[in-house]
Amino acid sequence: MLVDPIPEIRTAGAKALGSLVAGMTESYFPGLIDELLNTLKSDESSVERSGAAQGLSEIFAGVPISRFEKVVPQLAWSMDSEDPFEREGTVSLFVYLPPALGDAMHPFLPKLLPGILAGLADDAEPVREVALRAARMLIARFAHSSVDLLLPLLQESLFHINWRIRQSAVQLVGELLYHVA
Repeated sequence: MLVDPIPEIRTAGAKALGSLVAGMTESYFPGLIDELLNTLKSDESSVERSGAAQGLSEIFAGVPISRFEKVVPQLAWSMDSEDPFEREGTVSLFVYLPPALGDAMHPFLPKLLPGILAGLADDAEPVREVALRAARMLIARFAHSSVDLLLPLLQESLFHINWRIRQSAVQLVGELLYHVA
């Protein structure tokens, strides 16, 4: 179900998988997280990478947050990869993580948000698109609770040397102000 072209089916499959892992514990699914992380980096279709991102987000919501904490350095590294498929897949995870993890994701924002904002200037258009979606999702989820973290990073991006980041930052500051108001 995670690789179905219909987004609603991927969402249902991800939620079912997350419920299974949460109810039975990760020990019944050895290697599942690693397999999905590898799918995020694959050069297969964007549907497969998106399905892996959705599945991982629901799994991370069902396991102890320390399990997510262990993969954060790997995710940060993957956002800087030379492979555009790996960057796209990794950044797409942050489209689905904020609603799944909720406030548990807050401590990881300082480490991950700069990589997402850097994706706004990526050479590959799919990476730019998913980075903008991820940034919008983070703003929608954390506008009220983390404005003190989001606003300085976005303000800094307003004066970035890359025009794409500046343009996206203007949009994102507007969305942040809208959510705060």
